[in-house]
Amino acid sequence: MINAYSNHIKNFDDLKTTYEETRAGFIEIALEKNRQVIPFIEEARVLQSRIKNIQTPLELLSIENIRLGLISAAGISEKVSVHLGQDGCISDFFS
Repeated sequence: MINAYSNHIKNFDDLKTTYEETRAGFIEIALEKNRQVIPFIEEARVLQSRIKNIQTPLELLSIENIRLGLISAAGISEKVSVHLGQDGCISDFFS
């Protein structure tokens, strides 16, 4: 068991990562991050279109289905929002 690596690693050069492999790894990570961010960008575009005619912060509360986004944008974590509830998170900012 101790020498099981010897089937794959013969010398120091076997442990080196080539420039091409490193580059491919970074590109793969960048592409994955881009893929993961797409839903957030779409959500931001929808939100932007829904609030483009808003004149005051209080008017934001009248728009349905954006309270969670407002709470998150205010920097309130999900854990805290569970304890305060949506109304508790919002009321403290607008009272």
